[in-house]
Amino acid sequence: MRLTFLGAARQVTGSCYLVESEAGKLLVDCGMFQGSSHMRVQNRVDRIVNPAEIRWLLLTHAHIDHSGLIPRLSAAGFKGQIVCTSATADLCDVMLTDSAELQEEDARFDLRRWKKSGRVGPPPEPLYTPQDVREALTKLRPLPYDKLVRLTNGLQVRFRDAGHILGSASVEVHLGGRPPTKIVFSGDIGYPGRPILKDPTPPDQADFVVMEATYGDRLHESHTEALKHFTQIVTDTRQRGGALIIPTFTVGRAQELLYNLGMMRRAGDLGDMPVFLDSPMAIEATEVSRRHPECFDTEIRQLIEAGKLPFRFRGAKFLRTVRQSQTLNNLEGSFIVMAGSGMCTGGRIRHHLLHHLERPQDTILFVGYQAAGTLGRHIKGGAKQVRLFGRELQVRARIESLDGFSAHADSEQLLEWLRPMKASARRVFLTHGEPRALVSLAAAIRKRYKLPVLVPEMNDTVDLSQRPAMTRLARVRGREAMIEAAASGFGTG
Repeated sequence: MRLTFLGAARQVTGSCYLVESEAGKLLVDCGMFQGSSHMRVQNRVDRIVNPAEIRWLLLTHAHIDHSGLIPRLSAAGFKGQIVCTSATADLCDVMLTDSAELQEEDARFDLRRWKKSGRVGPPPEPLYTPQDVREALTKLRPLPYDKLVRLTNGLQVRFRDAGHILGSASVEVHLGGRPPTKIVFSGDIGYPGRPILKDPTPPDQADFVVMEATYGDRLHESHTEALKHFTQIVTDTRQRGGALIIPTFTVGRAQELLYNLGMMRRAGDLGDMPVFLDSPMAIEATEVSRRHPECFDTEIRQLIEAGKLPFRFRGAKFLRTVRQSQTLNNLEGSFIVMAGSGMCTGGRIRHHLLHHLERPQDTILFVGYQAAGTLGRHIKGGAKQVRLFGRELQVRARIESLDGFSAHADSEQLLEWLRPMKASARRVFLTHGEPRALVSLAAAIRKRYKLPVLVPEMNDTVDLSQRPAMTRLARVRGREAMIEAAASGFGTG
């Protein structure tokens, strides 16, 4: 019984884990690497030696860093089932189709540069095409939350609500044997107490836990405080006569922002500021959300049952076309624009940054995690100058951030999610985090629960039937210094 870490090891993107047992081979997630050009190169590396041998892909949720390489895996020979929640299946249709269109657009751009350069060798090609997406989507098998489902002899799975985005799940993998083994993959764990989605439901027992650590080194401000802070940012920007530009993740964050802005409109906190959702994919995701009330908390379900639209309000305008988006370039006065991508790695937000970064009366507000190497990380980190569309731009706009709108749990909430499993867990593996967050959360878990915590590297393989021996310290080059990792049980196979 082996577990291999094929992604999200000591980084926050590219989630992918391989489980090998007598029941066969399965993957949990198949995500795209995002961030620096070096990281994106990994998307073209064949991580799975023989995709045809994989019988199941268990998908925690639809975000591209968890699902984005599924079409590539399918085109490479994967013929098994993609098992996920119903809402995740619907969102994959929206998000992977959009991703394929972006891949083709990037390939066309690279091809023009390739022709001008006179390079030899094969021309650039997209990672995958819309046709690859359509074929991959035929493999989807939706399952409900909380139901233990037998996939084959010696393998059962159950999805628990992770409260991260619509349809997100933590996955229980029940493997037969003597004794039977239960592995829990956390997926991305949501921030409890937020509006719209239900709170995370942690499993009550596990032998092994593969757990995310995105915000493992910090605490978020409360949602109430975040809403006050958000209202103040809107007010300050409006008083300066500026625009508020919000890089927005199209699934989850866009809908929560719309909900909160609607509340602010009804309370009179927006004045007459128009609100623009400038993202066709976010608009589609919002429509998908309305079809899945099983994911919503009580308040939102009651609004829907009463015939009210929680994501629509006076002054909110949804922009689908490029021409509609371009009209914002000449708009004067105070207004709010939400556009993807959330980390500013692509999409319409980059055009809005081009027009607003150098305007001191404007505000750029980050409401989600910014991975290392992304444009969003550079701006949020205090860069005074950035390069965009071949131009050097001075960052004169006011830069703000809100962690209270994060879709990820903070360090204390991660510890509480793990609490029900503390008595049964034999090992905890921390992934999906930068080194500092991994070190901090590992220390907190050891201190509070006295559990062995391992932080694997990319392509490490663990034999789950073996006990880990002594612990070694592995030096990490860069800003962070040390990460603890297991000395034995790790290989390259």
